[in-house]
Amino acid sequence: MRRTVKSAPQSIWYALVYLFLLLCMYLMLMSSLTYMYICDQGKIYR
Repeated sequence: MRRTVKSAPQSIWYALVYLFLLLCMYLMLMSSLTYMYICDQGKIYR
């Protein structure tokens, strides 16, 4: 199999999708932790 120019953008797209999934997981984790923290500190906001 010869390496052509088309293989480079494909790997770049795979890397972008992988980073996007990691970012989504990180945002979900941070949002859930923030929600739990706000629920624990809910007396302050009342």
